[in-house]
Amino acid sequence: MENKKINVSMRINSHDLERVGRISGRLHVKDSDIFRFAIRLALNYLSPLDDHNVRGEKLIPSLIKCGPELVNYFDFDAHQLEIIINGGLSGDEGAVDKEDIDLMVNAQSHESIVFVKLHDFVQKMQEPMGASTLLQKYLSDKYLTKGRVQELAISYSKQPA
Repeated sequence: MENKKINVSMRINSHDLERVGRISGRLHVKDSDIFRFAIRLALNYLSPLDDHNVRGEKLIPSLIKCGPELVNYFDFDAHQLEIIINGGLSGDEGAVDKEDIDLMVNAQSHESIVFVKLHDFVQKMQEPMGASTLLQKYLSDKYLTKGRVQELAISYSKQPA
């Protein structure tokens, strides 16, 4: 594997460049180190998308970490996100439900939709939280733990002190 560095050019607004400068100054590193760090961090979060065989439920951990940012930054609609996530999978093959993809798309711009659609899940939660955190917990519970976390939390809260 070759570790040769290549120069790249990118467009960045002046505000972001100033922020990079302030952060690099505080850390006593070069601006380019901040850019490389940010790229590595983003690639780490998005690494499952690098493998076309990783689809459906297997993408949920990455979507929990940076899904709302991806949707907002790239302005994905539900159809585009469904193709990216499921890529032709059906429900019994581990596909993410279309309703959940719609929630991911609407989570930032229409927070009330998340609370309405997840009303039953909200009732099970023990503490108040924002729409983004609620959606993360819902997706994690549904796809990663298959509801076991909620069952344990409810049974634990019913035990005598």
